[in-house]
Amino acid sequence: MVQIFKEHKIEYDRIGFDNNHFHTILDMGLWQISDLIKVMKGISGKKLLEKFPEIKKKYFYGSGLWSGTKYVYSVGRDKKA
Repeated sequence: MVQIFKEHKIEYDRIGFDNNHFHTILDMGLWQISDLIKVMKGISGKKLLEKFPEIKKKYFYGSGLWSGTKYVYSVGRDKKA
């Protein structure tokens, strides 16, 4: 995710992973939520499944890595306030 954020000039503060999801605090800038999620899910899923192709059939039944769900919460303009 750090590489994706750097390549697309997305400012981030924190990144965390749980057993079945990932979460981050970032500055969306002028990004549309749907476009940003497409970039994060698309690039990370492609890279992981290219590196570990055997997990696609074993765990994902030939489908993609990420589900279609998303959760977005806004902290406003100043996350330090």
